[in-house]
Amino acid sequence: MAINWHGRTTWVRMGWVATALWVIYVFEESKFDKAHPLFNYIFLVPLAGWTLALIAELILRGKRPKSPPS
Repeated sequence: MAINWHGRTTWVRMGWVATALWVIYVFEESKFDKAHPLFNYIFLVPLAGWTLALIAELILRGKRPKSPPS
C-alpha cells in the first residue's frame, strides 16, 4: 500500500497524529501538573502547526498546474 503524498487526507491524518503525540508528550513530561511551564504550550504548538500547514497549503495550491478544461 503506497502513501498518497499529494492527497489532503494523508496530511490531515499526519496533523492529527502529530497533535495527539504532542499532547501525550506534554502530559508525560509535566505529569499532569498544570503549573508546569510546558503545559502553557499544550494548545499553542498544535494551533501554530495547523495554521502553518493551512498557509503552506494556500501557497502551494496557487503553484499547482491547473488541469486543462474538458
